[in-house]
Amino acid sequence: MSKLVIDDGKVLLDPLRLKKLRKSKCFSQDDLARHARNSRCPVSSASIKRAELGSPVRYRTAKNLALALEVEVDSLFACVE
Repeated sequence: MSKLVIDDGKVLLDPLRLKKLRKSKCFSQDDLARHARNSRCPVSSASIKRAELGSPVRYRTAKNLALALEVEVDSLFACVE
């Protein structure tokens, strides 16, 4: 799977996959933000909301979300056909 990079270096994540992973850990968006901060991979709840709404996020944000959710960052990227 190749990642979709937006002009300004941001990437597009799969909003449904991200939400499913978050809910599988029983996290609200705020809970995930706190967990990420405590795991030393900070992500704001606003960034999580944007990603789950399908807006592009910085690669660093995607990487930190993957670390907090204990998945590979590639698994979060939206599919490019």
